[in-house]
Amino acid sequence: MGTRSAIWLPFTNLRLIVLDEEHDNSYKQDVSPKYHCRDVAMERARHFHAKVVLGSATPSLDTYARAKKGVYELVEL
Repeated sequence: MGTRSAIWLPFTNLRLIVLDEEHDNSYKQDVSPKYHCRDVAMERARHFHAKVVLGSATPSLDTYARAKKGVYELVEL
């Protein structure tokens, strides 16, 4: 658990990444180096064979569209 910069911590055994309120703009870095924590989380999860949970009652349009296309699994509570 941590702030946006926690995504860059030097993990050696990462199994789960949770981005709570993934729609929040604070996950997006607009100055160089530009990145979105969601995209970094997905890449780190791929590298570590980890799972990612993008939690939100109101997901971003990008995340929702990817879920509707089957790129992400959409779980509704």
